[in-house]
Amino acid sequence: SDLLENARRNDQLFEKTRRLVLALIEANSWLALHTALDDSLRNDFGVNAWAMLHFTERQLERPLIAVRNQEHQRNIQRLFKGHRAICGQLPKADMAALLRLDTTDMESIAAAQIRGQDNHGLLVLASQDGNYYRTSM
Repeated sequence: SDLLENARRNDQLFEKTRRLVLALIEANSWLALHTALDDSLRNDFGVNAWAMLHFTERQLERPLIAVRNQEHQRNIQRLFKGHRAICGQLPKADMAALLRLDTTDMESIAAAQIRGQDNHGLLVLASQDGNYYRTSM
């Protein structure tokens, strides 16, 4: 019974992930990519809040978030302490900064650095549950 239940959960997770990957492949712009992520993360994966930060000098159209100031970029990267990703609880001010908010009621985050040929930034997921994203993940 447990084995079948686990297989069912894995099948549901695979289907959600498949839908997300197909939507991302079909995205032909950063705005389309943002829309696909928003729909999937909120509706399929139940993420309470999320942000994708782009480290760029360019002006981006909303809802895309550009972090143009290099000092802000360095401050954000310091939170990672040399790691590509972080999970768990951070001070509220740091979580708000990662989500590009003034304040936040989120209690835990998972964040990963994005490094491409010409694109650098972060993908940040947040939960109101303080134990949802843990440092052991």
